[in-house]
Amino acid sequence: MGLEFSATERNIRFLHQVFDLSANATWMNGSMQYMFGTQMATTHSLINQPTVLANGAVTWKIPQIDGGLRVTANYSGGYVTSFGATPGLYYGFGSLFTMNLAFWHRVIPHLMFKYELMNVADQQPYNTYGYEGHVSFINQYQYYGRGAYFHVIFD
Repeated sequence: MGLEFSATERNIRFLHQVFDLSANATWMNGSMQYMFGTQMATTHSLINQPTVLANGAVTWKIPQIDGGLRVTANYSGGYVTSFGATPGLYYGFGSLFTMNLAFWHRVIPHLMFKYELMNVADQQPYNTYGYEGHVSFINQYQYYGRGAYFHVIFD
């Protein structure tokens, strides 16, 4: 069972500027049963599926440069990736929040430059180990790092 919400509003005028807004949120709830030796075990998590996902974006349109500035934020809740040595002992990933920035502008007709910064806050996903809902410890960080990208766009 789950719920999803999505909203987009374009061309919002505020302080003589124009903005686009978007937001999306998903909530999923479920349980699974699996065999553990000769014993049936139940988990109240869906494997490889976060309970909560959310993202949003604000885009400032800048007609003077035929470009814009966009900020996006993304959140993924923690989730189970595999079952451990005893029922209820799980491996998984912790929650992750990332923020990205993008700026683009027209250079000449049919040529645009775009600059992007990914994972501005330098957040890192991490592997977890513990009983459902109670992480005992973090056993490994995955280093995503930040990213900077430059695009040349011919249109």
